[in-house]
Amino acid sequence: MPLKKKKAVASELPFSGRALSEVLAEYAEVNEKIKFLDKRKKELSESLKELALKTGTKDDKGSFYVTEGDKIFGRVRKCSISLNEDKAMKFFKKKGLLKDVTKTVLDEDKIDVLVSCGEVTADDIESISDVKESFSFYMGDVKKEEPEEMPEIQVSERPKKSRLVRR
Repeated sequence: MPLKKKKAVASELPFSGRALSEVLAEYAEVNEKIKFLDKRKKELSESLKELALKTGTKDDKGSFYVTEGDKIFGRVRKCSISLNEDKAMKFFKKKGLLKDVTKTVLDEDKIDVLVSCGEVTADDIESISDVKESFSFYMGDVKKEEPEEMPEIQVSERPKKSRLVRR
């Protein structure tokens, strides 16, 4: 779907008299600096975590911390637990508790079939759905349309057949 081109009106721009091109150039520059700084921050973080692992004090959660002057840094252990559905189903089935821990859920594939068949509409589904909307900023280079090249025609080197002409 092609983008509709809209020109920004100078009076609508909230840039205190600065040209839009200047603001976009500044945004691009800041974005590049952030990328560089994020990469460097990650490198430093990895080095400091390694140092904390080797020289730090371990706590009861498996994290390692080092105190340096008025700073403390460390390799912090984060743990998240989620049930392995297959293992859990087998476990609760074996215990005779499967019916106590399961519930009926909507099958979204079957709902899609109902929409395809016309039993319900997309508007019906949207009316019973939670819709979350967010917006992000995008900036990229405009792709210049290049003129289409003429196709190359290959000429055959076959001998011509002679035609019979009636007189």
